[in-house]
Amino acid sequence: MLMGLGLTSCSTTLARPVTLDLAAAEARSPAAQESAQLAPLTHAEAERLRKEANAAQTAGDPTSAQILAEQAIATFARAFAQARIARSTRAFDELQPPLGEAVAELARLREEQQQVMAELQELELRIKVLREAAPVVASGPARSSEREVARREAARALHTEARLLCLSTRLLAPETEGLREIEASLNVLATDLEDQKKATPIDDAMRLRARCLDALTRARRTASSLVGTSGDALLASLGRARFAPTREDRGVVVTLRGAFSGDAVTREASERLEELGRVAAANPSLPVVVVLHESEPPRPEVQKRAIRRAEAVKALLVRHRKEKVEVHFAGATRPIIDPSSKKDRARNERVEVVFVDAGG
Repeated sequence: MLMGLGLTSCSTTLARPVTLDLAAAEARSPAAQESAQLAPLTHAEAERLRKEANAAQTAGDPTSAQILAEQAIATFARAFAQARIARSTRAFDELQPPLGEAVAELARLREEQQQVMAELQELELRIKVLREAAPVVASGPARSSEREVARREAARALHTEARLLCLSTRLLAPETEGLREIEASLNVLATDLEDQKKATPIDDAMRLRARCLDALTRARRTASSLVGTSGDALLASLGRARFAPTREDRGVVVTLRGAFSGDAVTREASERLEELGRVAAANPSLPVVVVLHESEPPRPEVQKRAIRRAEAVKALLVRHRKEKVEVHFAGATRPIIDPSSKKDRARNERVEVVFVDAGG
């Protein structure tokens, strides 16, 4: 955990975060000397972060120093892992003649690599959760109506992201502590966002997104021993199938564009969804969340069309697997192109198929 900072009653000297000393100890370790030779780029990145942390402390910014030091520690760990892998690969090449022993050693090293990478991913996500959970400085009133509109759009996007993170949590580990309370707060936030007479609750939206990410992180720790499929393995498998998957907080994401002709799913999109349905069936431990994004604001006719589209998409997926498949309508809350651009805003219409993995 990150150490708290405070001011003494009789001194203006800021406390030095212990993580600075931990990062310095990592930099002096024998493993660091090895990683400087075998993983020079990652080692150099870790050193850069450590020096920036020291500079931030010197400049009187212990909070930034603390975060940068945590990042440096995580990056040192990645460099050490890469060095171990490089060293082990070299040893494997040298032991190639006795084939049986070499194969057994390779299997062990791959298992070690997956374990190390899983630990690193969890550490990095914990750092992100801690950073996002830091006290939010009050935004204060908007200075113009345009600024208030922008805030409301940003708050809606944060609300949608929080919804999706908490939905992933519920599918992965429904008994996660505090989840029901967070989801109840999200319902209140949704109501407040529709009340144009109230100031936009942008700070509440940021806090709730951080809480949902924290809940998902805790759910992954609970579910990691139960879920057998590796997210990295799935990512590689989907990449080989030319789905262009990405990895984000929710899990492994496949995005489909131009999936509809009116209410109906196009032939090409149907084939892709059928293929994703078979992937879902082959990985029954991974929950699946389908997210529909629109290019237009949520008018009644748009919502009705979205419901019909959602039913069509889900029907293609559940043909192969019925359990743990959820559909969420995000509307136009998470655009990737400026909605005011009449030429390009159609790209905001997309379907995301998310495989919620337990990390690793």
